[in-house]
Amino acid sequence: SPLPLKLIGLILLTLSDIPGPVMATGIACSSDQDCQTILQFETSKCLTTGYCSNPFHSKGCLNRILSREHSRSQSFRVCHSEDPQSAEENGDCQPSPFGYKEVRILGNSWDSTVFVAWILQILLTEILHVPVSIESKERGSNVDFYDVGSRMDYSSVDGEVISLENSYLHKDCRTLQTHNSQPENPYIPCAHLSPEIWSDGDGDRIHLVDQGAVEPFQEMGALGEQYWFIPKFLALRDPTLVSYAGLAGEHNRRKVAETFLTPTNWKDYCELVSQDNCTSTMVLDKTTNETIPAAAVRPPINSKEAASYFINGLYSGHFRKTEANNCNNILNKCHGHITDYPCRWSSFVPQLTHNLNIALKSGGSDPVGGYSYQSMTEIWAAANHTKSAVIMMWWKPEALYQTHIGTDSEFTHVVLPPPTQECKESRERYTGRCTNDTDAHRGSELGICDSSAQSLRKMISSALKELAQDPTVEPELWSPAYDIIKNYRVTELDLGDLLSRWLEQKLDPHGFDARNAVCQWAADNLDMLESFIPETYPRVVEEQKTSDEPIFITAAVSANVVMVLLLVSLFFTYRKRNTKAMYYVQPSFLYFLEIGLLLVTTAAWQMTVPSEAGACIVRPWLESIGYYFALAPLLIRINSINKLLASGKQMRRVKV
Repeated sequence: SPLPLKLIGLILLTLSDIPGPVMATGIACSSDQDCQTILQFETSKCLTTGYCSNPFHSKGCLNRILSREHSRSQSFRVCHSEDPQSAEENGDCQPSPFGYKEVRILGNSWDSTVFVAWILQILLTEILHVPVSIESKERGSNVDFYDVGSRMDYSSVDGEVISLENSYLHKDCRTLQTHNSQPENPYIPCAHLSPEIWSDGDGDRIHLVDQGAVEPFQEMGALGEQYWFIPKFLALRDPTLVSYAGLAGEHNRRKVAETFLTPTNWKDYCELVSQDNCTSTMVLDKTTNETIPAAAVRPPINSKEAASYFINGLYSGHFRKTEANNCNNILNKCHGHITDYPCRWSSFVPQLTHNLNIALKSGGSDPVGGYSYQSMTEIWAAANHTKSAVIMMWWKPEALYQTHIGTDSEFTHVVLPPPTQECKESRERYTGRCTNDTDAHRGSELGICDSSAQSLRKMISSALKELAQDPTVEPELWSPAYDIIKNYRVTELDLGDLLSRWLEQKLDPHGFDARNAVCQWAADNLDMLESFIPETYPRVVEEQKTSDEPIFITAAVSANVVMVLLLVSLFFTYRKRNTKAMYYVQPSFLYFLEIGLLLVTTAAWQMTVPSEAGACIVRPWLESIGYYFALAPLLIRINSINKLLASGKQMRRVKV
């Protein structure tokens, strides 16, 4: 049977359960049956790449998850601009029945913000029939919920501000699609919404509010916290490390420097630490004189492996003592290692370590020594695997934090001086993290405090309201996207539940598992999601066949009878035009009256039968001209009678 082989392949593909971005994901297959057996979704197919397709690509999430008895079980997703051209032809999606314009949501480089974007994509796409795509900020990457290959490519590009600015300039992000499809052109990101922003980064965004490109930031409903953390096993080993009092000052320098060693990537381990360039799988432990497994089972075979700090089963990680950790050299001001955010993220580690005199420094490759998100998750995994000391900047709610709750590597908060308003304000003026300006990195002494819990917010492009509620379109056809995006709320408990569901699954962490967890959560919390929908939505297109109803049949027969009588009347009016009675009535008066009534009756008859667009345009003209022809002669005749009566009172002769 091929299934056991596939399961073996699946295990090899998911060697690491630690959440992180841009990982090789996929469930190997050789037939559609493999995918349907493993994923339990009949819509998953074995692609030509040898991996299973995203089961939610076809028709969507709710259609696959909800029971047939549920009112939303027949929901069908609408297509968007990133779908393959064959998606509509194959019945995977359908065009928006109201012609709603596409909304693009920014997919930032961490799990919770992508999950919120996916929840909005499901709600808007499947229930409200609004096309929604996800902006990945880089050509070739994809974080779309409905991506056929279940990709989850987190971008290393910080394109949030430029994405919102471009949506303000271009309104409809699809107008950039032709430009971005040309490899020789620089990629231009565009998004109408950043679903989760942290206030520490407002300095980079506030100019968008000032220029009117985005609306004032609005709360998304969750609280976020970011602190220094050490693993629980280290806190139990040395409780003094859980407070800045046990880290700060010259008297703690040696302890800090000798405790927090430098994380070592696979390439550096083989070249700087291993005695045989990682060709042996066993090494001698100089402390115990025992032979133990080597940190690396072989040398790295590509650049990605070379830069890795942990790959389960291949490289367990290593923390080495460098010259920076050597406090015996009187010429060296030794220090330990702290793992800091990349410079494009908001962090105050250099400001805190300098002004609190804590002998810690981050050793990454960017201007402030920061590490990428993936490297940070690998460093924590390496510390957990080897039980090595590590101190790291991190945040919650977040998947890695959630993963270690209840374990001996649980994130333990390192307490810094309590936050104050003065400290917060001094940090808001902190700029220049991605420069080599040391003074800017160190900041002010007023900014040396711990972070406080902050309300996470959303950033909405000013163009979204105009896009959704286009004044040139009838209000009945306005898109509900703007109201939904303003209304949605997700709490930190919701995010924690969502992340826990994801981590419980072990099939394909950064492909099927993430999408399945979001889909299941959306289905279980559908009542809450529907509470964000404005009144009168969702709207449906219903064709009413009124021609078979008795009242319309009666009206059609009556109109036909009246038209026949009017035609007969016209005929006899013309035939008797020279008679004495007709002479006094005036045939021209009757012609106008009868033709006018005939036009009005024709317009009435048109309302009883299905009409094309042209007939709908002609109808009001027939009514208007008909009433003019019918009423004008009557008004003229009444005016003549009034003149005659008025002259009679004066005993004057009048010619009419």
